Amino acid sequence: MKVPVKQFRWNLRKNYWHLDEEGNPVHDKKGHVIMDINDGSRAEERIVTDFIAQSLDEAEQTLEHPIGLVNKADPEQWGVEKTALIPVMVNAIKEIAARVASLENR
Repeated sequence: MKVPVKQFRWNLRKNYWHLDEEGNPVHDKKGHVIMDINDGSRAEERIVTDFIAQSLDEAEQTLEHPIGLVNKADPEQWGVEKTALIPVMVNAIKEIAARVASLENR
């Protein structure tokens, strides 16, 4: 399974909530938060290195037994279940260690 890792700045929707004078989100008549235009100007400053959930989901679909790497509870904002990656990484390390041992024994 090939999983891309990417660097990016978080550009969260909540950073574009229209706020009142007291800093509270303003809601429309249906109770939805009114959004300002998302032009990227309010993206967070820190740069994050992480997995892209959609790419990880595509890679996981190629597995015979998917292991729940992507949390899709909120269709607007998928999340990566990083703890589900631990067994995958441990297996990969074991495979690499076995290859190294094989090469060293030649």
